[in-house]
Amino acid sequence: MSEINVLVEQRIKDLQEKSNLRKSGKYDGIPLWESFPRLGEFLPSIPKGRMLMISANSGIGKTQAWKGIFLTTLIDFVETHQNCGFKPKFLLFLLEETRDEFIDSLLSIMLYRKFKLIIDPSTLNSEYRTYLSDDILDKLRLIQSDVSKILDYLIIEDSVYNPTGAYKMCRKKSHEWGTHYMKKLYNDSNEFITHEEYETLTPNQKLSWKYSHYTPNDPEQMVIVICDNMNIFTEESGLSRHETMSRWSRDYCRKQMSKHWQWTIINIVQQSAESEKQQFDYRGGSIVNKLKPSLDGLGNNKEIARDHLVILGLFAPARYLIEEYLGYNINILKDNFRSLIILKNRGGKTNLELPLFFNGAISYFKELPKPDKMDEFYKQIENKNGK
Repeated sequence: MSEINVLVEQRIKDLQEKSNLRKSGKYDGIPLWESFPRLGEFLPSIPKGRMLMISANSGIGKTQAWKGIFLTTLIDFVETHQNCGFKPKFLLFLLEETRDEFIDSLLSIMLYRKFKLIIDPSTLNSEYRTYLSDDILDKLRLIQSDVSKILDYLIIEDSVYNPTGAYKMCRKKSHEWGTHYMKKLYNDSNEFITHEEYETLTPNQKLSWKYSHYTPNDPEQMVIVICDNMNIFTEESGLSRHETMSRWSRDYCRKQMSKHWQWTIINIVQQSAESEKQQFDYRGGSIVNKLKPSLDGLGNNKEIARDHLVILGLFAPARYLIEEYLGYNINILKDNFRSLIILKNRGGKTNLELPLFFNGAISYFKELPKPDKMDEFYKQIENKNGK
């Protein structure tokens, strides 16, 4: 059998194995269709080794998006499907939030989930005129174990600000969780040595070896690296901000962690300041398409879009006083409306928009009914607002 036929045969075996995995009730990545059915029609899951990006203008909810759409969805799924086939581990690089601020956001999320209370982090910290009540403090103690359970899935780093520092931490964890292998150059005998063995070789001996692959200790482990956000990375020595972002996106995420280690990457990227400027047509009407997030509007480095297989954008029409969008009454929904835009999807359809109800205080996202099914939803909002 020719080498090409061997490769095709192996690939078919791999696909058969994935099919058998699903038949047995196991999964190879984060399924989205349970929490977000309509999104799941176009973006069914986030498998291992996938690189994603979430992009939006400032203050739209980029941070809340990865918490409310990906983090909580994955943890919910794992908790309700004990033998789902993967065990998540998150590596969070928080360049904006502190560790305490992140934990506060989890407390707000869980207060809503358990008690339907909307308590934002500022209220938790008694920053308003009224301090946090004893009743809320009692409820915080009741959800303490739930938040601790979420934290068991996470490794939080809020003091690393450059790509190389973040990559070094990822590399360290990869050695703890698996083994890197090197392969002999120009040799078809499949001769491998571990990276530890490779490090014992002389410089001349190392020239005969190249990187081969990574094997996790637990084949069900799924590592998700989240960087929030890339625009805040400190410029590395001798590099511009553009080059610094490329180093993280291409050299570290794409060429190493995603491709060789099969780690899932979620990068948060802000749109450029120029893309936030409202533009008008000759009649004075706002040009909506110029306001929405785009691949061309990525801040500081547009080229990193090439590294990501899936790119999602968030749009808030209320910011620009738009009264109707996609058939929805923004005058009623106001800042609770978000459009999730599939800007890039190498494995499926693009330029699709998913209307979502959003509450930033609790990182909450929910798919909205179709426009002609919104009457009851509007009534609930107006009653809540005392209208």
